[in-house]
Amino acid sequence: MQHSGENASRKSLIGLLVIGVLLMAVLGWVLAESRLAAWRYAAGTATNLVTALQRDIDRTISSYDLSMQATVRALDVPAFALVDPVSRQQLLFDGSIEARNMGSMFVMDADGKVIHDSGPLSHGDKVLADRDYFTIHRDQPDAGLYISRPYRSRMTGEWSVALSRRIAGPQGQFAGVVVGSVRYSYFTALFSKLDLGPESTITLFDLGGTLMYRSPLMDAEIGRTVTDVSVLQRLREGRLAPFDGISRVDATPRLFAFAQVGTLPLVLSVNTALSTVYAPWVGQATVVGGVSLVLVLAGLLLLRAIQTQQRRREQAERDLVRSTGLQQAYFDNAPDALFIVDVADDGTLRYEGVNRSCEILTGVSAAAAMGKRPADLFPAALAMSIEQRYRACLTAGTTYSYSDTRDLPAGQRDCNTVLVPIQPNGGRITLLLGSTRDMTEQNRLQSEQHHASKMEAVGRLTAGVAHDFNNYLQTIVSSIDIMAADYLAGPEAMEVALTAQKAANSGARLVHHLLAFSRQQILQPRRLSVANLLAETHKLVGSSALGPGIRFKIAVEPFTDDIQVDPTQAESCLLNLLLNARDAMPNGGSLVLHARNATLEDGVFGNLGAGRHVIIAVHDTGRGMDDDTKSRAFEPFFTTKMFGKGSGLGLSMAQGFCRQSGGDIRLLNGGRVGTRVELWLPAATAGMLVGEERDFNLATIGQGTGRVLLVEDEQDVSAALAAVMVSAGFEVVAVTNATDGMARLHDRDPYDAILADYALPDMPGPHFLACAAAQVPGLPMLLLSGYELDDATVLSLPPLTKLLRKPARRLALLNALREAIGESRATILAA
Repeated sequence: MQHSGENASRKSLIGLLVIGVLLMAVLGWVLAESRLAAWRYAAGTATNLVTALQRDIDRTISSYDLSMQATVRALDVPAFALVDPVSRQQLLFDGSIEARNMGSMFVMDADGKVIHDSGPLSHGDKVLADRDYFTIHRDQPDAGLYISRPYRSRMTGEWSVALSRRIAGPQGQFAGVVVGSVRYSYFTALFSKLDLGPESTITLFDLGGTLMYRSPLMDAEIGRTVTDVSVLQRLREGRLAPFDGISRVDATPRLFAFAQVGTLPLVLSVNTALSTVYAPWVGQATVVGGVSLVLVLAGLLLLRAIQTQQRRREQAERDLVRSTGLQQAYFDNAPDALFIVDVADDGTLRYEGVNRSCEILTGVSAAAAMGKRPADLFPAALAMSIEQRYRACLTAGTTYSYSDTRDLPAGQRDCNTVLVPIQPNGGRITLLLGSTRDMTEQNRLQSEQHHASKMEAVGRLTAGVAHDFNNYLQTIVSSIDIMAADYLAGPEAMEVALTAQKAANSGARLVHHLLAFSRQQILQPRRLSVANLLAETHKLVGSSALGPGIRFKIAVEPFTDDIQVDPTQAESCLLNLLLNARDAMPNGGSLVLHARNATLEDGVFGNLGAGRHVIIAVHDTGRGMDDDTKSRAFEPFFTTKMFGKGSGLGLSMAQGFCRQSGGDIRLLNGGRVGTRVELWLPAATAGMLVGEERDFNLATIGQGTGRVLLVEDEQDVSAALAAVMVSAGFEVVAVTNATDGMARLHDRDPYDAILADYALPDMPGPHFLACAAAQVPGLPMLLLSGYELDDATVLSLPPLTKLLRKPARRLALLNALREAIGESRATILAA
């Protein structure tokens, strides 16, 4: 019995041992599997984070690089040196570089001196020739985009990295560097919401092993170079799968998931501490340890562990289902066109899925695209281009982006596409994940903004040139008037003087045309009959100028309103349009001037002011304009005529005149042939009277008395104006600025009038006159200007101040003085 009991005990012991061994084996297998599952889950999460983060960084730096390349191109604009500093800054930097924690951008010349800055215009004499980005581009012409080592800002103490590109001169020589910066606050903001667990980090190395960024930030490690970084070694060897290793920075064991940032020389690594990865497994191991110590309860503990593991697996499955559902919802509803391309073993590319945005953009449904090649869905040329891009991504083995313009069912669209290769476990690429963003509207808005900035800069330049030219003409006109009136007696000399006067008048008209383009000329609107205006314009151009082969007709519809415009500018505008129409019909044709009231059916467009308008149309049967010419027709200096045959300012000045008058201009196709140009001009108001012209001649200048204070900063202009007034009997005291003018008001001998220029060096002319009126109430005042004065400026002038347009003729100046001073203060006797 005892033996049988021992056998039974032995068998029980053996049974217990077998059960214990089996139990330990099962427990060991469960622990090993759960440990591997925890590692795989953490590796997948880290890999997804790396893909998303490096894509964001690549796009951000690439977008900033495009801004720097645009700055390099802007420096090659031929008229760049003539642009004023504010417009120059707009052309170079376009006001968009401060977005997303990007630092300011600046331009250095070949000596390392900062010559342009996106920040304040006054950049001093800062020289940065010792910086690595300067020496790299100076010594290596093919360096391309260069990313510097990290550095601390001397102003804020914040870490940054510099981005730079080389500027080449006309012969390809080194001409300087354009430099921008990425603040570390960008990386901090990007990584701040990621919770990877304690002791986990995100690092950014360059390909040489320099630590560019670390989250959390460790100042002592930033910029440190480590030559044996495992991540970089594996990247060079093409082993891109996540792995376990020891950090070279702080010797902490971690799981490393990494990828190169696009095509940039940067490597992003998400490093999860193994203590975080295996935290769930440690809990399981503790349970198993308790189970191994209490063998009697091994079965129960094993059952509990299995149940716990089952629950965790079920929760993981539920989490996976939820995550998959969220991913599918994002895929289906993303605003960008998303698509998945399967890469077969033989290299065949077939679509595995497309979202709704992709269906709308391409016009191909998801069902039709499933399992099809690009050649099965798109025209041959487009399919070949698409497949070449996919092959380029497969060859590069990394994120690949490109932009192109496609003819799609929605029309011609500008598309930006990003392709991400998917390599399970670091093996061959089995999928391409792509996203395409429709950039058509954004590109259009950017183009319009760039065009508006360019036009504003050209307008400022034109206005500045016209202002200076006005001063020269004032000197010339005044000098010729004095010579013709007082010094030239013979008919031959008078004929030469009159010729010079005609040339000066032509120059004045050119100035007004330039100011019309920049919308800064002084307009003198009057009530005009449209029929009379068209008839006078026809007389000006004449039938001979139009040519015998052109049939000309004027058609004014009954009850057409009078218009309210400057007659001289209106005639000049129509004259330019008639000559353009003539040039468009070298073999003859029909030319019609047609006028009528605008109606509700005509609609509203452009910059039309309020109220009624009259349409004056110039309609020719010439060769017309293609779409490209029509889109650029109003650009200054753009012309399709041969060199020397046209200035390219006709339509630009016509547009400036119409808009400044409260109307606008538009181009239309002239029916089957030709072009129709419509001027929309404001109808005259009921209370506006027809203006009268005064006829002055040299015989009616006369003599006068009076003391005049002349305030003009241009010496030649001041001398010429003073000579005109002195020749007519006035006493003139000339000063060059408003400060001296205010001081002279307290002279012992009083003044009978003040003549001041609009643009004075120390204060605007209207402000000076207002201050002078406060000191000497009732003193007659005249303001001389080549610019149009806005309503606010006119209202700020002292009462009864007279306005003179530059260049002012002698008769107009003296007559204005006579009217301002009055017969009680000065008398001009008829000669």
